[in-house]
Amino acid sequence: MSQKIYLGPTMSGQGITITTGSIFNGKFPSEIEQRQQTDANFAALFVDVDEVAEARTGIRNGNTFLAECYKNVYQNYISSKELINGILSRR
Repeated sequence: MSQKIYLGPTMSGQGITITTGSIFNGKFPSEIEQRQQTDANFAALFVDVDEVAEARTGIRNGNTFLAECYKNVYQNYISSKELINGILSRR
């Protein structure tokens, strides 16, 4: 496996903690592998290190496949955090 870099949003909670720009060489941690298997948008945000410049440009552009993946992952993350915070605030 070549080196992969994560270009999605930084996330913490919901069983996963990952930072934008995290580099993986070889096997992914189990929580990341599980998320990749259930979330195609999340999986797409792991790109070969050799493709980082083009991928980042595409994400910033906003009209690319990776930009849509980023938006979807970010929106799901924010929605989940809001749901959890709402549940906790009612206790």
